[in-house]
Amino acid sequence: MKIGVITLLIALHLPIINYLFSAFGADYDRWVFIVHFVLAVVLAHVLTEFCGIEIRISPLKIFKIKRCIAINGAAVFIVLNIICNIWLLYSKTDVGEYWQEEFIRYDHIDDYTDSPFNCLEAPKKDEGVFRISNDILTDVNGRPENVAMLNNYYSLSYWFSIVNGDTQSFVDEIAGENQLWRSYGMNNDPILETFAGVKYAFRKDGETVPQGYVLLQDIMFNNEKWQVYYNPDYFGMAYVRNYAESQKLWEEKSSYEEYFSSIYEKIKQNPEQAAVTYDNQTNIMSITVNARENSEVVILLPYTKNWHAFLDGEKTNLYKTDGMYCSIPLQEQGHHEIILTYSSTEFIIGIFLMVMAMIVIIMLIGHSMHIRKRRADLTN
Repeated sequence: MKIGVITLLIALHLPIINYLFSAFGADYDRWVFIVHFVLAVVLAHVLTEFCGIEIRISPLKIFKIKRCIAINGAAVFIVLNIICNIWLLYSKTDVGEYWQEEFIRYDHIDDYTDSPFNCLEAPKKDEGVFRISNDILTDVNGRPENVAMLNNYYSLSYWFSIVNGDTQSFVDEIAGENQLWRSYGMNNDPILETFAGVKYAFRKDGETVPQGYVLLQDIMFNNEKWQVYYNPDYFGMAYVRNYAESQKLWEEKSSYEEYFSSIYEKIKQNPEQAAVTYDNQTNIMSITVNARENSEVVILLPYTKNWHAFLDGEKTNLYKTDGMYCSIPLQEQGHHEIILTYSSTEFIIGIFLMVMAMIVIIMLIGHSMHIRKRRADLTN
C-alpha cells in the first residue's frame, strides 16, 4: 500500500501520465488514471491479504497460496504495460515519435507562468477592481486562467473566473456549438466584454485590435512586441439601473448583444456610479452606490450561492440576473453600502469528510496492529 501511494504521487507529476500509465497507451484524462491506479492498489492489497489464506481442497490436503505468485504476477503485468506504452510512444500512433514535445522546455517556462500584466505601468497603479482580457494567451499556452491566478489579477478567459452551471449556460446560449469560445473570454465582443468588467486587453504585435479599444502602451514581453489596449466604455465591476426598465428590455431582447447595448445606452443617459473595492486578504468586496428609488445594483461577478451579501449592514438576498451575474434590489433612494463575502459550503464539508476519513484510517490501522500483535503473542 505504501509503495502504491508513493508511486501514485510520483506518477502524477509526469507530464505524459495519460499515455504511460493508462490502458496500454490509450489517451485518457488524468483523473481516469487516478481512478484506475487506486483500483489497482486496492486489488493488489486484496490479493496480498488473500495470499495468506489456507484453502482446503480435499479432506486430507491443504493448499496455501503463496504471496510470491501475486507479487510476481503483478510485477510481470507492470513491466509488460510499460513496454507496451513505450512502444506506442515511439511508434507513429497517437503522439508518436514527437512525444517529447509534450514536455515544456525550460526556456519556455515563462510562456506558461509569466504575464504581460507584469510589464505594465498604468494598470498596476489602478486601485479599482477590473478585469483584463487575456484571451490571446490561449493561443500561447492554452490555459490563460492559470497565468492570471499565478500573477494575481482578474482575467476574462475560460469560465470568467468561476466555473458553474450558469457560466456554462451563458456560453452555450451565446456561442452555440463552438465550445472553444469559452477559452477566449467574450470572443472579442466589445459590448459583452464591457459588461464583464473588462478594462484592459492584451495583443501580440500584428494581432487584430479589439474593436473600440484605445492603445495604451507598447511593451516587450518574452522578447516579443505586445500592445496593451484600454476600453473607453469601461464603467466598473458594478452599476446601478432601473429595475423595471431592465426587466422590460430582458423580455424584449433578441440577443445578448442587443440587450446589453440597450442597457448601456440607459447607463450613459443616467450615470449612477458604483465604487468597488476588494480586499485580497479578507476576500471582501465593498460597493458604494447612490441610487434612485426602485433601482438595482448589478455586480459583474458570475452568480453562485457561495456569495453572501449585506446591504447597509443587514444581510440581504442576492439574485441572478442577465443570465449569470449578481443583482441586489435597492428600493430606497439614497446612499447605500454593500458588502460581498465568499464562503464555500462544499469546501467546509470536504474538510470535515477528510478529517473524518483520516480518523477512520488511523483507527483501522490501530485495530490491524492490535490484531497482529495478539496473533504474534498467541504464536509465541
